[in-house]
Amino acid sequence: MARSSAPRFRLQPPVVREPRKRTIPRICERCGTAFLSCASEINGGHGRFCTSRCANARGRKQASASEIIEGGSIPEPNSGCWLWTGGVTGAGYGATSMDGKFWLAHRLSYFAANGEIDPEAVIRHHCDTPACVNPAHLIAGTVQDNSDDAVARGLTERGSDRYNAKLNESDIPLIRSAVARGRSVTSVAIEYSVSRKLIQLIRDNLRWRHVI
Repeated sequence: MARSSAPRFRLQPPVVREPRKRTIPRICERCGTAFLSCASEINGGHGRFCTSRCANARGRKQASASEIIEGGSIPEPNSGCWLWTGGVTGAGYGATSMDGKFWLAHRLSYFAANGEIDPEAVIRHHCDTPACVNPAHLIAGTVQDNSDDAVARGLTERGSDRYNAKLNESDIPLIRSAVARGRSVTSVAIEYSVSRKLIQLIRDNLRWRHVI
């Protein structure tokens, strides 16, 4: 009897893959370097240092603010900025740590150059470069100062440039004029398909203030 020529298949045991470990961005508590650590290590009280060298340097002096900034940035010759090379936030600002405390890198740089910072203060960039940590490019101010800077430099969308704007610059004088002539806020809001609150803010010059 002729032997069948059909190929023989050998059953292979299923491949068991290790579950992929979830990693979380961390800042080394010793040197300020950004690194990734497994969630399981963090939950177990580990994942505090980027390398075993940092983890074992318990008796060594931690880096100062000046040392962290100097070691974590490179000069940009054309602009004079010191560009942060470590981890960054979603908005592009440098992030690091010192003595186990989280810092935005530009705030740490300002602290290294000028001392204590008012907790309510905003550290603003003259250069409009979020990753810059050159203290000569930084100045303390308020949240309003920061907003005014952004508007003055055209860094924020306003008026009809905003993605959800229902009005444009030509509507604003007409709205103000209509309300000034005695038309009700409600009727003007209905005409322009916006809220009464917005018409009140335009009337009181609290919105669309750039339109004179």
